[in-house]
Amino acid sequence: MSFMILQTPNPHTLKDALPNFTGVSHVFLPINDCRNVTQAEGGTHWSLLLISIVDRVAFHYDSLYQGNVWEAHTVTQKFGYLLNMQIRFMPLNDSPQQDGGSDCGVFVCVNMRQLLEKRLLRASAHEKVSMSLGGQRVDASHSRKEMAKIIEGFRKEGERRRSSPLRPFIMAKKQCPLQCHLEPIDLNEETQFSELQRQRTICGWNYEQQTLQSWKENTNFKKLFWITTPDPDNETKSIRAGHISLDPSSGILEPGLLQGDEIDLSLSTFFILPEHRALKLGKKAVQFLENLAVTEPYGDPRCRYITLCALSKRYIYDERWRGLWSKVGMAQPPFSIQEWYENLGYTTWKEVPLTEATSLDGETFQVWEALMRKDLRGIS
Repeated sequence: MSFMILQTPNPHTLKDALPNFTGVSHVFLPINDCRNVTQAEGGTHWSLLLISIVDRVAFHYDSLYQGNVWEAHTVTQKFGYLLNMQIRFMPLNDSPQQDGGSDCGVFVCVNMRQLLEKRLLRASAHEKVSMSLGGQRVDASHSRKEMAKIIEGFRKEGERRRSSPLRPFIMAKKQCPLQCHLEPIDLNEETQFSELQRQRTICGWNYEQQTLQSWKENTNFKKLFWITTPDPDNETKSIRAGHISLDPSSGILEPGLLQGDEIDLSLSTFFILPEHRALKLGKKAVQFLENLAVTEPYGDPRCRYITLCALSKRYIYDERWRGLWSKVGMAQPPFSIQEWYENLGYTTWKEVPLTEATSLDGETFQVWEALMRKDLRGIS
């Protein structure tokens, strides 16, 4: 993408070929010094450009001092032109420097991971973050081995999944009943931890490293499950299409409903990857979780109600509230999640301003959510 922007006189002509940057806060762009568009493997050096759209600043990390400064500066100018904004170019001259002649690509990957996992994903919306990597040491040899290990882990994980699952799934659905299962998530396994973080990042909520680490360290607080479905290419394997969790009581159940030693549990952290939503796995996953809620070892036979919070349907049906989506730079969903749960037997007893959100222009506001419950009597 950065090479196309660099080599195109008018970047607006690339809009149909580029992602939609609406609602995007940061963009990582590897920069190469190749200037020959006919040479597929041209160039001799890589560096990293991190564009903060929200701050209108581009940070350049170059492991060979100012090696790619012209290319990075030019991409910054054209990217700003593409988004119709002025972006300030800031070369960070204290970036870690390479000793070997072929380590630039490793430095790009390590710097990107450091900035994403240690800075951006750990910061709150209003927290100022230092983007300098001054004083950071990069061990290129060790980093190569770590990258190879991660790639090997994803290679093995890739055996469980397909590259383009949707069409065969739809064909299989016509021939046999849809199968869906819940499998406990083991966050101590690196590939599962990485996959959950990937899915949470796509979801857009609770994807920070520190959040997932707290889930990993406190398994009694959150019982996470993969939503899996068989791989149509290999019946012995399954695809992790999403995830869901069963949590302790969230304290949102209205007073007076529980009797004796009855308890309530909460449905939370529910997400299905966009490419699998046409398979309609959600209803089955919720039904499985309801059964787990009243069954040991994950649930408790004393569980009377399962509770959850869902975005109020007012943001879908009420003209006065629909402005939320453009306010935060998101497309309006095709249906109300509150109504979806109502169709599964959940009852709304109250709506409250529960979640804090930030608009594109930095305004903080409260989002109304429906407090919902379902009576689990009769489920065994």
